[in-house]
Amino acid sequence: MKVMVIYKTGASQVFIVPHDILAVEFRRLAESVGGEIQRIEFMQKNKFTAPKYALIKDI
Repeated sequence: MKVMVIYKTGASQVFIVPHDILAVEFRRLAESVGGEIQRIEFMQKNKFTAPKYALIKDI
């Protein structure tokens, strides 16, 4: 699964996340890469499904 993380600095990073990783583990990993997280978006696989990015939760 592809996940886009938007950091409070304005930078963003796309991660390819395995399905068996816990959300808490992923959050720690993402914070260690880029700092404090503003929000996380899950990228949808199907290009015919709108919108391209699905906003899940503002942190």
